[in-house]
Amino acid sequence: MINKNITELKKLVIEYTLHVESMLSGSLQGVFDRQSDPLKQIIEEAERAANIMDLSIEDMAINTIAKFQPVATNLRLIVGMLKMSNSLERIGDHCVNIAQSGLFLNEQPQLKPFIDLPKMKDSVMQMLCEASKALLELDSGAARAIYEMDDIVDNYQRAIKADLIGYMEKDAKNIRRSIELLNISGNLERIADLITNICEDIIYIKDGVVARHQGKKI
Repeated sequence: MINKNITELKKLVIEYTLHVESMLSGSLQGVFDRQSDPLKQIIEEAERAANIMDLSIEDMAINTIAKFQPVATNLRLIVGMLKMSNSLERIGDHCVNIAQSGLFLNEQPQLKPFIDLPKMKDSVMQMLCEASKALLELDSGAARAIYEMDDIVDNYQRAIKADLIGYMEKDAKNIRRSIELLNISGNLERIADLITNICEDIIYIKDGVVARHQGKKI
């Protein structure tokens, strides 16, 4: 019977991951296309749905532990998925932050063409999609590989920051728009960090190895 609960719990986490993927894609696309309606939908509707999913996962996980008192692999699996859900909830919050910055930017003249930010978004989306596959298959090897992609995201973050500092130094009128773009790239960088946390949880579930705080040597 516990296997049925664990299968359902895993299904809920995968559905949650797909929902957050949609939030991330939609928030950035609304910024790039300068379309505010999708951003409002993320803030007003998608986040609410994400919170409901998070609570459903927590409720099922706690009930499963209380009812079956699992040990070893089953316990690791349940605890790991609880931690993943927490990371996904925080990713959803960062998507809302991006949408809020986008709403402001869409009301202003565009500061500059988007160059590195779409590339950064693509890298983060790839990380999240790969993490979703690794979760589906409980593939700890794939989870480890995703770690390396975090460096790419960090490099984009540094390039974007340096570029926007130049815009702010050039003209004080650019400061607010530059700050909002920095906020967007900062939220993307934090999302990438949370995805690595999810990968650490997959490694913990599959191999029983605590990867957190071990850097990338896992």
